[in-house]
Amino acid sequence: MAPPLSTYNETTDTPDPQLKDYTNAISDCDRAVTLDPSYTKARRTRAKALGESGDWEGAIRDLKKIAETSPEEPGIAKEVRNAELELKKSKRKDYYKILGVEKEASETELKKAYRRLAVSPTPRPPKRPPSNEKPQPELCR
Repeated sequence: MAPPLSTYNETTDTPDPQLKDYTNAISDCDRAVTLDPSYTKARRTRAKALGESGDWEGAIRDLKKIAETSPEEPGIAKEVRNAELELKKSKRKDYYKILGVEKEASETELKKAYRRLAVSPTPRPPKRPPSNEKPQPELCR
């Protein structure tokens, strides 16, 4: 029997999105797979937790291993395609991350974050410390 997954919602078969503690979910899945290497549900949950934590390459790698070892697993090909799509999406600019808000943020929270970022001073290049030596003018010969 596999150990209980700390951030795993048994009814939806996914890591619990409210907790967002994917590192514990990943470590729990690793322990479950160590105890029973054929435990596909733990492998799938680990792949989902890796993806949700932002490691889409790891999620794709895990899902492809599942597809190789048990191709009869229902929906695995679709999950691999979805993870590859999410990897492409993650390579794009994430404006929510730039603004420093959650993707579920309300319109007012987005406006506040935008205004806060708009008034913040822009980074300026560092000033060079004044050197004691003055540049020598070139003499015409």
